Amino acid sequence: MSLITEQSRQALADAFFSAARAGLLRAQEDALEIQPRTAGAVAGAADDTVLVITTSSFGFRLLIMFHVDVTPESRTYYGGSPDAGLQPAFAEIANLCCGALNRELSRDFPHLGMSIPYLLNAHCMGCLDELKPDHVAHYAITVNGSVRLQATLCICCSAPVQITPRQHAAAETTGELELF
Repeated sequence: MSLITEQSRQALADAFFSAARAGLLRAQEDALEIQPRTAGAVAGAADDTVLVITTSSFGFRLLIMFHVDVTPESRTYYGGSPDAGLQPAFAEIANLCCGALNRELSRDFPHLGMSIPYLLNAHCMGCLDELKPDHVAHYAITVNGSVRLQATLCICCSAPVQITPRQHAAAETTGELELF
């Protein structure tokens, strides 16, 4: 029996999509496309790495794993340098995205902790079942039609987890100037 309801799974996905818009885009006018993927469609070469950030509460542990296709487009978009590579620059971007997700989840779970970004070999993606997750979701993300990355959310629950759906569009309209 899963400790996370279908409604909470959808609310987690919606919160992640909102966090991706807030953290993964470099400019507000950039286009973001997020598509669900199957576990078998998660790609990566033998020597690839995934960047992982963990958010934990008393009732769950959520791993957010990113794999960025290292291309000239992604290096240019995320500011990777030829010397240091793309990972250090993208680690800061992923941290912004996960921080936004952490803030969203903190509405339902007041005591959350977030790890610093760390790298794992992409082969670790095949071992997620060993964690006995309550839910795993894979997403293909495209920015401006050319920058491609993948994200995996893996949540392991030790208690029932209820994530409340939010109405983002209505709730985030603040700061407008009204003239009479």
